[in-house]
Amino acid sequence: MTSSMSKFTKRMQHKLHEVEQRLDALKVATEKQAEHAAKTIRKHVDNLEDEAHKANGKLSEANAEIAAWVEDSKETVAGWKTKLDTKMLQARADRSERYAEAAMVVALSGVDQAEKAMLSASVARHEAEHPQTT
Repeated sequence: MTSSMSKFTKRMQHKLHEVEQRLDALKVATEKQAEHAAKTIRKHVDNLEDEAHKANGKLSEANAEIAAWVEDSKETVAGWKTKLDTKMLQARADRSERYAEAAMVVALSGVDQAEKAMLSASVARHEAEHPQTT
């Protein structure tokens, strides 16, 4: 499980780093030329929406996996350990890993949704403050 947690941590850090880099780049573009940046942001939001539509199947599968996941009781697991029922313990480990992967998909999707929301808010603010240029 430690490797799964490390994998998740690395993927989340990488994803957040990517978001940070994109937002920093967009901030610089905004400071240089507001209208050009607004167009760039709109295009990026459109790209995020396209990616979200493409990922919907994967997200739906992940949500279904999360909904179906049932954590085995401590007593049940203790019984498997006592009986040395490695088949059931392996199955439990497999289910737990699938759950962790599904949770990772949902978490990363949430990061994408947050980025889209922030960028959409930026465009809306720009349009409110500069209606004649939009």
